[in-house]
Amino acid sequence: MAGRVKYNEKQKVFSLTMLAYLGTDLDGTAEQNQNTVGERLNATFEDKKIQGLIGKWETVWGPCVFQPRDEGTIANLMYVAKSSQPGKPQYVVSIAGTYPTSLYAWGEDFAVGKQVAWNTANPPVTTNAMIAKGTNQGFKNLKNMKYVGSSGVAQSLDKFLKNEIKTKGAKVIITGHSLGGTITPTVASWLKNTQSSWDPNGLSMLSFYTFAGVTSGNTDFANYVTKSQFEGMVNRVWNSKDLAPVIFNEEAMKSIPTLYEPNIPQTLGIDAFYGLLKALANGNDYLQVQDDAKPLNGKFNKRASIGLVPLVRYAKQVQYQHIEGYFALLNTMEMWNLVIKNYLGSNASNNAKNEQEIEKLREKLRNFI
Repeated sequence: MAGRVKYNEKQKVFSLTMLAYLGTDLDGTAEQNQNTVGERLNATFEDKKIQGLIGKWETVWGPCVFQPRDEGTIANLMYVAKSSQPGKPQYVVSIAGTYPTSLYAWGEDFAVGKQVAWNTANPPVTTNAMIAKGTNQGFKNLKNMKYVGSSGVAQSLDKFLKNEIKTKGAKVIITGHSLGGTITPTVASWLKNTQSSWDPNGLSMLSFYTFAGVTSGNTDFANYVTKSQFEGMVNRVWNSKDLAPVIFNEEAMKSIPTLYEPNIPQTLGIDAFYGLLKALANGNDYLQVQDDAKPLNGKFNKRASIGLVPLVRYAKQVQYQHIEGYFALLNTMEMWNLVIKNYLGSNASNNAKNEQEIEKLREKLRNFI
C-alpha cells in the first residue's frame, strides 16, 4: 500500500513545474544543459524526503531545451513526469519560465506589441483568437521539440503521448510558472485540438495549471480556452501582490503604480515603468484565461524591499512576490530547500562550509528571475 504524501495536487504540480528551473546556473551547449537538467531531475525524484512530499515520480520524456546558438543559456525547457501512484496513469507536462540570462526568453516575455492568429485545430475552428507574438514563438519552440528516449526514436510531445497512453487513457496536466505559465494555455489548447490524433479513443482527461503567468492573448483566446475547451479544468494560480499576472491587460495594469502602497509610495519612476508596460502592449486586447480566478492573498514582505529608492524597492518586491511569494503562499518551501541541497550532490554535509554553500545556492535560485 502506497504511503500518504504531504502535498495536495496544486502543491505537487507547482513543485514539479518549478523543477523546470534546474538549469538556471548552466552555460554549456544545449545538449550539455539538457543532460545536466535531466540528471538533476532524476536525483530530485530519487530523494526519499522529496518523495514524502510529492510522491514518487519519474521523468519519462525530456527534458528538452531550446537554446539559440549564440546563447549559452536555456531559453525554453519542457519535460514530462509520470506519477508512480496507483490508479489511472498521471502525467505532468512542465514548462520552464524565464531563464534570467537568456535575452531570447525575455524577448518572448515582452514581444506583445503584435498579435498573431491562434488556431491549431484541424479542421480549423472559426475563432478570432489571437496570442502575443512572443508567446507564439515560445509555443512553436516547444511544439517542435523532440526527445530521444530509451526507444532510440526522436518523439515530439504529442507523439510521445500517443505511444505512451495508447488505449489505456491517462490524466494529463500541463503547467508552467511565469513565462511557462504564459505559454501553458497554448500547449494545452494545441493538445486539446489534436487529442483525436494522440488519444483516438478520447480516454484521457486534460487540464492545466498556470502559476504567475502573464496574459497569453486576447479576449477571444481566453474565452476559447477557458469556456470552449477547458470549462472547469483551468487552474490559474496567482498572487495578488505579483506584478506579472496583471500585465498586459489594460484595466488590470492600472493597479501597477499603487500595487505596494502604503509600503512603497507611487512615484514618477514607478509611473514611468507603468507607462513603459502600457506602451509595449501597444493598445492590444489582452485577457487572462480564467480571468475571474480568485488570487492567493499576497502579503507585502518588508525584508525583500530594504532600501531608500522607491523604484528599486518596488523592483525587489516584484521579484520576491513573483517567485518566493508563491512558495510561501503555497507552503512548498520545504520542497525547494531540499532541491537546493541536492545541487551539492554526494558532497553535501552538515558542516559550516557546506551550509554557506547551500545558502548561496538558495539565494541564487531565489533571484533567478
